[in-house]
Amino acid sequence: MKVNDNNVKGALPSPYLNIAKCHEDLKDFNNAKVNYNLALTFSYLFPDDGYGNMIKRGMKNGIEMVK
Repeated sequence: MKVNDNNVKGALPSPYLNIAKCHEDLKDFNNAKVNYNLALTFSYLFPDDGYGNMIKRGMKNGIEMVK
């Protein structure tokens, strides 16, 4: 996806995280891993606050689950 606005990019990790969790729940671990990693590629845009840290933890925990 080509988006040049960091405000838009900053919104992408959350939907990717939710999509990954759906794939994980469906036991589709390959697609779950792809989407967790996509979420991680944009995690640098999150602030170091409660919400940002919660989403980052979700990504890291998800990746550990689908290894």
